[in-house]
Amino acid sequence: MKCLNCNTEHDNKKFCSKSCLTIYNNKNRVVSDLTKKKISDSLKNGAKAKEVKKCFNCGKDHINVKFCSISCKASYHNKHREVTEITRQKLSKINKGKVGHKHSEEIKKNLSNKMKEYYLNNPDKHFWTNKEKFISKPCEFFKKKLIDKNFVFIEEYTPLKDYNYSIDIAFVDYKIGIEINGNQHYKIGQSGLYLNDYYQKRHDLIEKEGWFLVELHYKTVYDKNIDEIINNIFNKLFHYDFNTNEYLNNFVNKK
Repeated sequence: MKCLNCNTEHDNKKFCSKSCLTIYNNKNRVVSDLTKKKISDSLKNGAKAKEVKKCFNCGKDHINVKFCSISCKASYHNKHREVTEITRQKLSKINKGKVGHKHSEEIKKNLSNKMKEYYLNNPDKHFWTNKEKFISKPCEFFKKKLIDKNFVFIEEYTPLKDYNYSIDIAFVDYKIGIEINGNQHYKIGQSGLYLNDYYQKRHDLIEKEGWFLVELHYKTVYDKNIDEIINNIFNKLFHYDFNTNEYLNNFVNKK
């Protein structure tokens, strides 16, 4: 077929494009005498006098419309919009399972397992291996002490295959590990400070694999007897609960 407007060959339609349809309709449009008179009068009399009004939302002066801007219109309608109970139920059903909705225990477990599997397969992606992670000044201070004594160690070593636990300072050949802990690692018991449940479980799992793991509170590294503490670690005379409760309570709670 040929386009009725431009005579171009095309398939199955009167017009080859929307623009040809518009041009053709404009060419052949019939305007009534009444419409012509209205247009003529409008042009003769000029534009309608501008009327100053106040915006329904913000009260700002504006011309000819209820609102001074689209944002004011949206804000006004949102303020005065009434939501029926049926609409609320529909919205609740739509949003179920999205952000803010609590996951079931089964879903939480699945997500946890997938995350563990991902980090096991991609250990370089784990937070603890990130070079931009938070740097612990006490830990760096203790490492310098060891370097000054010519000790060679591995930082952020992962000793377990099935867990992404990493040890701050590891002497792999001797299976000796040292953790420099902040206050969040501890809980207060009847007779002093103890590792909280998560870190205690972590500690037990690592030691179960034959490691000797020393848990040092960060204030311990600044002790005047730090050289003796280091020697005791390598003689395996030192343990994370080496009667330091009194020491930790005096310094951790020090104002």
